Amino acid sequence: MAQLRQGILGGFSGRVGKVVGSSWKGKDIMRALPTSVTNPKTKGQKSQRCKFGIAGRFVNANLEAVQQGFKSHNKGMSAVNAAMAYNLSNAVQGEYPAQEIDFSRAQLSRGSLTPPSVVSAVAEENNALLLNWSSAGVLGKPTVNDKLMVSLYNPATGEAAWYEECASREDETVSLAIPPEWTGQTIEVFCFFVSALPASELKPAARVSKTVYGGSVILS
Repeated sequence: MAQLRQGILGGFSGRVGKVVGSSWKGKDIMRALPTSVTNPKTKGQKSQRCKFGIAGRFVNANLEAVQQGFKSHNKGMSAVNAAMAYNLSNAVQGEYPAQEIDFSRAQLSRGSLTPPSVVSAVAEENNALLLNWSSAGVLGKPTVNDKLMVSLYNPATGEAAWYEECASREDETVSLAIPPEWTGQTIEVFCFFVSALPASELKPAARVSKTVYGGSVILS
């Protein structure tokens, strides 16, 4: 049985026929009940569940990066949901059951700030990664003090190493310590900038750049 919260013109909670009323972030929400599925194991449904699993594993591993990079991307949607929606539509490629993430299409951030360019990543001795980039750019309001964010994703383990504000735009190079247990494994490199300007001086989309893929690196 549904209950009216603010009279006949207000929202309601509970079920009325095939409609369910609820509240989310202070807003009244109505949604239709899902249609019953006679065969939940069709190829299309298996493919969609597989895509969700692949994207979810990637987004959850990079949760700290996503929370920084997607927090202003979609109004009314959480950073995690926005990242899931983008990567489901753009990064997961292939036909079931041979679906996988195309890391060159994956994004951990979306915004209009000038991103790193000419990014290169090289494994160094003693469990380190050398990352280089160009600081040139005019999109948004770039400054030499914009902060570099880096995420190194290990597909074999489903883990990511997160380096928050590890360098400034003007540095154009940084050496990152790598978990020693990753030696000999292949990692995927992602980076983006967050503006050093006060948030009050920028529109939300201008506070962060899109993600740039730095390629695959075999750790020595």
